[in-house]
Parts: sequence; C-alpha cells; structure tokens
Amino acid sequence: MRQAQERFAIDLTRSFVVGDKAADVGLASAVGARGILVRTGYGEAELARHDGRMPGASHVAADLMAATSWILAEAGHPKDEA
Repeated sequence: MRQAQERFAIDLTRSFVVGDKAADVGLASAVGARGILVRTGYGEAELARHDGRMPGASHVAADLMAATSWILAEAGHPKDEA
C-alpha cells in the first residue's frame, strides 16, 4: 500500500479499503484510510465473530455495489447541479 501511495501520490486520508475480513478493515486503520466491510464472502462470518459489529469499520455494506454507493455519497456524488 505504501509503495502505491508514494508512486501515485495517493492521499490515504481520502481513501477507502473495501474487504470482507477484519484484516482489511485493520489495514485501512493502519494507513489512515476508511475501512468498509462487505457482508459477502467472509463478511458475515467476520461480523458473527465480532457480535454483529466490525471494530474500526467506517461502514458495513451488503455488497460491493452498496459499498461503492456509500463511498460516492461520502465523496459528495452525485453533485447537485445548480
């Protein structure tokens, strides 16, 4: 992650990590990004192991499409045209 950050000048504070494991959310926290857990794949089992919550996650989404919609909303999209 750090190599990509340096090579492409990525602002990790404005970045998101989407995954289905607690380790994915942990990676986000470790680098200063926002972590999103998806319930698909291993996500439901991860939630069950943590009593229905994911510590450190900024959001828990039903699937990748829902995660994408949340990210876009957080970024202010769609922007209202005046």
